[in-house]
Amino acid sequence: MKHEPLKALLVDVGGTLVNDATWLTRERHEALMVARLRDAFGTDHHWFARLASHPFAESDASTWEQRTAEAVMAFLTEQGIEASAEEVERICRACAAPLSQVVELADGALDAVRAIHTLGLPMVICSNTLWRNDLDVRRDWEELGFGGYFDAYVTSHDAGVGKPHPAIFERALAAVDVPASEAAIIGDRPDLDLAGARTVGMRSIWMRPPDFPGDPQPRPDATVTRWSDVPRIIERWLDELADGAATLNSQRGWRRPS
Repeated sequence: MKHEPLKALLVDVGGTLVNDATWLTRERHEALMVARLRDAFGTDHHWFARLASHPFAESDASTWEQRTAEAVMAFLTEQGIEASAEEVERICRACAAPLSQVVELADGALDAVRAIHTLGLPMVICSNTLWRNDLDVRRDWEELGFGGYFDAYVTSHDAGVGKPHPAIFERALAAVDVPASEAAIIGDRPDLDLAGARTVGMRSIWMRPPDFPGDPQPRPDATVTRWSDVPRIIERWLDELADGAATLNSQRGWRRPS
């Protein structure tokens, strides 16, 4: 299959940039949320613990629409609690704990992202997030040492839909003004990352989870198990499409390393 010149890479977070095995346990995460709610409201409420343990979904599995504030308001109504839109927003902000407090980076992620950046390839974070918005996620990655490496940050929280819905991919691509045919995504979820990429016409790199059984559907264009292998794939794709790489480097003012 012939591909267009590669001009952008979308990057997933959970299971890709971060190590899923290091997420806080459910109990510790709920305790963190309750503590943040107490700080935000300056008091304790009986429903804090119930909200922290409530199984809010990042998006509706049938439509992939995401409306976090509406879901919180519905929860409060079920609890018989009246809340203004401002109070709901305060709850959402309190629940949006910084990424560094809840999970650790995947091994080699920072070095690999830095290496890809030196190739002149724009990169966009594209992540399904329940509580954190685009600006929150930007701050997360700046805090983690990735400042300047990503050209844009796109979340399902702000997009209103989650992967694999085409709209979130289109939002990410629009942020760097690159068509789907000239972009790729790296992610760990065949049902979200690979399927969404296939729908809009992107290439994909699958970060294979260690416990994944069998082969993924749809099939990715490349498979890796560690970040250290990713820059080599990107370089190979750029080398295979030398004209596209030369155009990209000329536009962005970069030269390929010799």
